[in-house]
This record gives sequence, C-alpha cells and structure tokens, in this order.
Amino acid sequence: MSVDSTITDEVWDVTVVGAGPVGLTLALLLATQGHRVLVIEKHDRPYGLPRAVHFTPDISRLLDQLGVMDAVNEFAHEAKAYDWQNAARQTLISFGPTGDEKQGWPWSTMFNQPGLEKQLLDKVEAHPNVTLVWSAEATSVSQGPDEVALGVSIDGSAVSVSSRFVVGCDGAKSFMRDQISTTVNDLGFFYDWLVIDIVENQPRVWEPECLQICDPVRPVSVVSGGPGKRRFEFMRTETDGDDFVSEQSCWDLMAPWDITPDNTALERFRLYSFQSRWATNWFDGRVGIAGDAAHQVPPFFGVGLVSGMRDAANLAWKFDLVLSSHADLSLLDSYTSERVVEVQNAIGMSVELGKVICELDPEKVAARDAHFLATGPNPENSLPPVPPERLGAGVLFDDAPLTAPNTGVYSVNERVADASGANALLDQLNYGNFMLVVDADRVSEADARQALTVVPEGVRLLVVRLVSDTEAGVSLSSFADAVPGTIVTLRDSTGVMMANLKVSGYACELVRPDFVVFGGSDSPQSLVAALSARLHGTPVPA
Repeated sequence: MSVDSTITDEVWDVTVVGAGPVGLTLALLLATQGHRVLVIEKHDRPYGLPRAVHFTPDISRLLDQLGVMDAVNEFAHEAKAYDWQNAARQTLISFGPTGDEKQGWPWSTMFNQPGLEKQLLDKVEAHPNVTLVWSAEATSVSQGPDEVALGVSIDGSAVSVSSRFVVGCDGAKSFMRDQISTTVNDLGFFYDWLVIDIVENQPRVWEPECLQICDPVRPVSVVSGGPGKRRFEFMRTETDGDDFVSEQSCWDLMAPWDITPDNTALERFRLYSFQSRWATNWFDGRVGIAGDAAHQVPPFFGVGLVSGMRDAANLAWKFDLVLSSHADLSLLDSYTSERVVEVQNAIGMSVELGKVICELDPEKVAARDAHFLATGPNPENSLPPVPPERLGAGVLFDDAPLTAPNTGVYSVNERVADASGANALLDQLNYGNFMLVVDADRVSEADARQALTVVPEGVRLLVVRLVSDTEAGVSLSSFADAVPGTIVTLRDSTGVMMANLKVSGYACELVRPDFVVFGGSDSPQSLVAALSARLHGTPVPA
C-alpha cells in the first residue's frame, strides 16, 4: 500500500504515538489551538473492548471542553455509591457524594471506554488539524535541534515522519518510553485479577451500584461498566489452577449473582496484573510520554485513565506556548515535575487501598473488619484524611505548593449568571485559556484591569469579577463578552466560589487551562506577573 506523501512531506507540530483516549485527547486539545497533529496507531482499528471504567470531575470538565459530554448518556452515568463489604456482606465503608463537590460535575462517573473512544474519534476525524493513520507503528526515533525524525512502518512500508515534538501515548509496554532517558520506579505491589466484562440482556438494579467485597477467600469487585454493562473482578489466589482464566470459570465465579449465559452476554475476560510503577522522567528533549507509558496506577483508587488524561491536559497548554514561540523549551520540564508528584501520590493511595482490599491473613482481616465496623461506614471517620490531588512544583505561584491551600489543586467551578439571567459553569465560558477569578467585594475593577497590563505574551487571559447572588445594583456582563483580554462581571449563583476565596484568604485566584489553580493573592497584578515569571524561568516578583 502506498503511503500518502502529505504525511511524510509535512513537518508536524506534534506527532502522537497511540490513538487511545490519552493520545486522542492530546491531539484534540492541540488541534483546537491551531496546531497540526499527526496521530499514528499500530493497530488497524479502534480497540473495541472495555478497559477503564471510571473518571473524575476534572475529566468531565476536560471532556466537556472537547464537546464529548453532549453525548455522555450514550457511554457513561453518574456513580451514586461505592461500598466495601466484608465476607459476611456487612458494609465496612461507603463512599459517595459528600455534598462538598465543587467542580460542577458528578463526583464519580462510570463509563464504557469504547463508547468514549468513539466520541473522541469522531471529533478527531472531523478536525482539519488532525491526521490519524492506522496500522502505523513507530520503529525509531532520532532527535535533532529543532525536529524529531520518527521512523514509522505503515502497512509494512518504512517511512520517516518529521515533527517538532513527539509524545508516546502507547501504553504500558511503550516503545516510546524506551527511546528517552528515564528509569522506572516499581513499588513491587501487584496482584493478578481476572477481569470480566458483561452486557446485560435486561436492565437490572444493582444495590449497591458499585461494590468491593473484601473476602479473604477471594476479594471481588462488582462495578458498573457504563450503561447496560457490568464489570466483575476476581483476585487470583494460590489455590487457582490453570483453568482459572477460562469462559467456564467466568460463569462459575459470577453464578452467585445470578449471572448466566441465558441472561447475560460475556463481552470479554482477561487476567490482569495490577502494577504500581512510574517513570522518573517524562520528557527528554523533544520526545515525551504520557498515560500508561509514563505510569501504571493500580485500579483501587480509580484514577488510572484519569491520570493519563490529566497528562494530556497538562501538556497541551505548555505545548501551545512553546510551539507559538512564547515560551522556551524548558517549560516542558515542568510537565514531569508537576505530574510525577500527583501520580506518585495516586499510586500510593491505590496501594494503601489495595492492601485493605487484598488482605488474606485471617487475623489481619478480623482486625480490619472490627475497625471499620466500629468506625464506619463514613470513610471520614474510619480512614486517614485523604490529601488533595495536588501537583508538584512547576508553573505554580508557590515554590512549595503543599503549604498553600489551593495552589496546584483543581479549581472550584460552579455556576455563574450573566445579565440575561442565563447560567453556565464558569469554565465553560473560557475553555483552553487562563482565568483570573476576582472577588469584586475586595478588588476594584480598576485594580483588576491592571492585571491585563502584565499578561505574558501568548497567554490568553479572561478576568472574571464575581459578585454575590444577592448583590443589588450591579451591572452584569453578557456571556458573549467573556473573551480573553477582557473583564466581565458575573453573579456567583451558588456563592460557593466567593466563599472558597474567602476561606483561602485570597481576593483573587488564577486558574490554568488544565483547571489547576496557579495560585492566589490579594493583588491581581502581582499574581499575573508571577505567572509571567514562572513561564520564563525567572524569580517571582516579591
């Protein structure tokens, strides 16, 4: 088969290796910013079977930015509860909405990955800035000062593709990871689980909707796999023989839940070894890695795919500034320093939860159950406080972000109203750009306007002045006025965002395009000036 010369003649802005959710998301984010992206995938078609089943509110925000959440009911639904039970089916812990969710989307969403990928692929195929090539496998990498020459086998034909950058989103067995200078840290925490995905012939109510059975005979997970689908996971034990991974074994294991070939279609089954590993360096010159190529997170915290999608969001806006010559190549160093800290914490949390779930020692199990039965089922009473999902040092206001209340965490995102009374989530007005959120009670419009005089070149910044829901005599802006380089005044419909600012002690907060809080201050101008310094590697002004 001949290779289209337009693939080899063009110097692409970014070539993405791997057309899974992480690679497709990165490609779409870059294409939306006007960059030319080539995506290559070694398989000849989309992988049609389930894998990941859960994502978090910040990923809902990201998918909404890509236009995918318009069809969310086709592949996903909100998870209402996630219960852990012991062998006697007593509830040990019950996770669910706390009433304190502040990102504007459900606290937990269960989904079908092929359904999500179809939506992403539809967007990619419709975008003029993205070219997707199937049956195209990366075979070599050669870096120059300004470009990367990527050797690619396309349907058996060897070609060379030139790009300014290459990102490997090519999974846990990543070829691209082996092409950069990095090592892999492995916590050595792994268990083999038989993962079974089924399709229900008839709708069925599951109570609880998502369940973890902490049974020392065999730990089991029974969770949603998206609309009309379920996932069962059975931990392999020392007594299991070679027939453990078989179709008959699947039916035997699911029989206690009245799952039979008469009422259910077996979609797939596979033995997975849950890993806890991460690469120490995610970018080397002009070549990087993301998703499972950079880290493998055990499923017990539910952020494996989530972590990869966060990688894409983190990289996209930094690539935009570098590709447009508004930031130096060194800006990409912050990708590793920021993301590796959050991923290590996610892996650590997953491992700790896994130790609870996978415990087989009878004495330790008895002590565990006694503790949770006495203190649960509210996890706030029975588990240590869960630290916020926070980035490491990088393009953040504070050198030590762990000391600041909001820096490096995902921003509050509640509804705002404009002059017409229309309501929208705040970040829906400004996807892909920076946003300065200001408490209008504490910062004048003149002071807010000063922030626009120090915006770094290439940075698209919208300033939003928030007023309270009950404030009278305020001239509100229209949503149509909310474009970068302007100031708009909007009503904080719920009061949550202004309350968040007051609790943090700040009068304003600067949010990055990946929904992460850059930092907070009482001075809008100094906050934006600090962003400029961080982007260009200079000291933050005092």
